[in-house]
Amino acid sequence: MRDRSSAATLFLLACLLIPTSSIRAQCMDCDGDGFEWPDDCNDASAVIHAGAPEICDGFDNDCNGLIDESFLVTCGVGACERTVNTCISGEMRTCQPGIPVPEICGNGIDDNCDGEVDNAPACLA
Repeated sequence: MRDRSSAATLFLLACLLIPTSSIRAQCMDCDGDGFEWPDDCNDASAVIHAGAPEICDGFDNDCNGLIDESFLVTCGVGACERTVNTCISGEMRTCQPGIPVPEICGNGIDDNCDGEVDNAPACLA
Protein backbone atom coordinates (compact mmCIF):
# COMPACT_ATOMS: atom_id res chain seq x y z
CA MET A 1 0.00 0.00 0.00
CA ARG A 2 1.32 3.43 -0.91
CA ASP A 3 1.73 6.19 1.64
CA ARG A 4 -0.36 9.41 1.45
CA SER A 5 2.37 11.57 -0.11
CA SER A 6 2.82 9.08 -2.96
CA ALA A 7 -0.92 9.01 -3.55
CA ALA A 8 -1.09 12.81 -3.54
CA THR A 9 1.80 12.99 -6.00
CA LEU A 10 0.13 10.51 -8.34
CA PHE A 11 -3.16 12.41 -8.11
CA LEU A 12 -1.42 15.69 -8.96
CA LEU A 13 0.35 14.08 -11.91
CA ALA A 14 -2.96 12.70 -13.15
CA CYS A 15 -4.47 16.19 -12.90
CA LEU A 16 -1.66 17.61 -14.99
CA LEU A 17 -1.78 14.91 -17.67
CA ILE A 18 -5.56 14.74 -18.22
CA PRO A 19 -7.08 17.59 -20.31
CA THR A 20 -8.42 20.38 -18.08
CA SER A 21 -12.06 20.02 -19.11
CA SER A 22 -12.01 16.33 -18.10
CA ILE A 23 -10.60 16.88 -14.64
CA ARG A 24 -12.54 19.87 -13.33
CA ALA A 25 -15.13 17.60 -11.74
CA GLN A 26 -12.46 15.24 -10.37
CA CYS A 27 -9.76 17.70 -9.35
CA MET A 28 -11.07 20.89 -7.78
CA ASP A 29 -7.64 22.34 -6.90
CA CYS A 30 -4.90 20.29 -8.54
CA ASP A 31 -2.06 22.71 -7.76
CA GLY A 32 -3.03 23.15 -4.10
CA ASP A 33 -3.10 26.96 -4.19
CA GLY A 34 -6.56 27.19 -2.60
CA PHE A 35 -8.25 28.41 -5.80
CA GLU A 36 -10.63 26.50 -8.07
CA TRP A 37 -11.91 27.15 -11.59
CA PRO A 38 -12.78 29.86 -12.70
CA ASP A 39 -10.64 31.80 -10.17
CA ASP A 40 -7.69 29.57 -11.07
CA CYS A 41 -7.06 29.89 -14.81
CA ASN A 42 -4.09 27.47 -14.68
CA ASP A 43 -4.56 24.65 -12.18
CA ALA A 44 -1.12 23.26 -12.98
CA SER A 45 0.69 26.18 -11.28
CA ALA A 46 0.16 27.38 -7.71
CA VAL A 47 1.46 30.88 -8.54
CA ILE A 48 -1.34 31.45 -11.08
CA HIS A 49 -4.80 32.40 -9.75
CA ALA A 50 -7.08 35.42 -9.40
CA GLY A 51 -5.38 38.08 -7.28
CA ALA A 52 -1.88 36.62 -7.60
CA PRO A 53 0.93 39.12 -8.17
CA GLU A 54 1.99 39.43 -11.80
CA ILE A 55 5.45 37.94 -12.40
CA CYS A 56 7.56 38.63 -15.50
CA ASP A 57 7.36 35.09 -16.86
CA GLY A 58 5.20 35.17 -20.00
CA PHE A 59 2.07 33.94 -18.15
CA ASP A 60 -1.15 35.55 -16.96
CA ASN A 61 -0.42 35.06 -13.24
CA ASP A 62 -3.46 37.00 -11.95
CA CYS A 63 -5.98 35.48 -14.42
CA ASN A 64 -7.16 38.85 -15.75
CA GLY A 65 -6.58 37.97 -19.41
CA LEU A 66 -3.38 40.04 -19.70
CA ILE A 67 0.20 38.74 -19.70
CA ASP A 68 3.00 40.57 -17.84
CA GLU A 69 1.02 43.83 -17.72
CA SER A 70 2.30 45.28 -14.42
CA PHE A 71 5.76 46.34 -15.46
CA LEU A 72 5.36 49.91 -16.78
CA VAL A 73 8.32 52.17 -15.91
CA THR A 74 8.92 55.84 -16.74
CA CYS A 75 12.45 57.17 -17.20
CA GLY A 76 14.03 60.40 -18.45
CA VAL A 77 12.75 63.98 -18.19
CA GLY A 78 11.37 66.53 -20.62
CA ALA A 79 11.26 65.46 -24.25
CA CYS A 80 13.38 62.43 -23.29
CA GLU A 81 10.72 60.96 -20.97
CA ARG A 82 9.58 57.48 -21.97
CA THR A 83 7.11 55.03 -20.38
CA VAL A 84 7.74 51.43 -21.40
CA ASN A 85 6.77 47.91 -20.38
CA THR A 86 9.99 46.49 -18.94
CA CYS A 87 8.74 42.90 -19.26
CA ILE A 88 8.58 41.62 -22.84
CA SER A 89 7.82 37.94 -23.52
CA GLY A 90 8.77 36.99 -19.97
CA GLU A 91 12.13 38.81 -20.10
CA MET A 92 12.99 41.91 -18.06
CA ARG A 93 14.18 44.94 -20.06
CA THR A 94 15.44 48.36 -19.02
CA CYS A 95 13.87 51.73 -19.72
CA GLN A 96 15.97 53.86 -22.07
CA PRO A 97 15.22 57.60 -22.10
CA GLY A 98 15.11 59.51 -25.38
CA ILE A 99 18.12 61.39 -26.78
CA PRO A 100 18.41 65.07 -25.86
CA VAL A 101 18.62 67.71 -28.60
CA PRO A 102 19.64 71.37 -28.35
CA GLU A 103 17.06 73.57 -26.60
CA ILE A 104 14.63 75.32 -28.98
CA CYS A 105 13.57 78.68 -27.57
CA GLY A 106 9.89 79.40 -27.05
CA ASN A 107 8.43 75.97 -27.74
CA GLY A 108 7.65 75.22 -24.07
CA ILE A 109 9.48 71.87 -24.21
CA ASP A 110 12.55 70.70 -22.31
CA ASP A 111 14.33 69.66 -25.52
CA ASN A 112 17.76 69.08 -23.93
CA CYS A 113 16.23 66.96 -21.13
CA ASP A 114 17.87 68.78 -18.22
CA GLY A 115 14.63 69.32 -16.31
CA GLU A 116 14.17 72.98 -17.34
CA VAL A 117 12.12 74.40 -20.22
CA ASP A 118 13.60 76.90 -22.69
CA ASN A 119 16.75 77.51 -20.60
CA ALA A 120 19.41 77.78 -23.33
CA PRO A 121 21.48 80.99 -23.08
CA ALA A 122 19.83 82.33 -26.26
CA CYS A 123 16.39 81.77 -24.71
CA LEU A 124 17.28 83.69 -21.54
CA ALA A 125 18.54 86.80 -23.35
